[in-house]
Amino acid sequence: MAKSHPPVAKAEFWNLRAKLVGNLLPLLLGAPFFIYGVILARQTHVLIGKDLIFLAIGVLLPTLFLNWLAMVGNKSIKTSFYARHSRAFHKPDALDSFFCGMAWPEFSSLLDPHQDVGYLTLDKGEVHYFGEQFRFQIEIKDISSIRWKKNPHSFLGLGGFLAITWSDQGKTEVVFLESRNESNLLANKKKTKQFMSKALDQLRLMKPGT
Repeated sequence: MAKSHPPVAKAEFWNLRAKLVGNLLPLLLGAPFFIYGVILARQTHVLIGKDLIFLAIGVLLPTLFLNWLAMVGNKSIKTSFYARHSRAFHKPDALDSFFCGMAWPEFSSLLDPHQDVGYLTLDKGEVHYFGEQFRFQIEIKDISSIRWKKNPHSFLGLGGFLAITWSDQGKTEVVFLESRNESNLLANKKKTKQFMSKALDQLRLMKPGT
């Protein structure tokens, strides 16, 4: 049975509208070309020529522009969240802190891989996550692995999750995290990997040989 993680608060900024904007815009961009390609193919009964070109454009356009369109509206969410909650998580001397998306292993959605959004902070000896719905902290000494995990963004080379596994009162926990701090998916992929490197450095300092 999948482990349950009940939310501690209700999502205000990371709502259905926010998820739809970033995920449907790329599809809407290519939809007219794809639909026209289907119409042409049905008229000619042969998948060759103009129909194939329009179908290809309908698939390629969303793929090409997903890198930027997937983050439409994200800056507003990030700014609003920080203004509302920064006193609860902001640490001037933190090793790293940025806006990100997160998900527990039991979460599954066709709309977006991120279950929640919030700020991920790496402090000396600890990792903190303060989100809209979930909040937790992980002692570095309790972490057993920090690794890269594929998510839907990975299939286009545009992203992936940072997966942290740790022990919490004798129970194994896993969380998936991905930067939403930057204006496009590739920049967020880089930011996630930078955090991963810093977290691994902290883990090796506390647990040599890891």
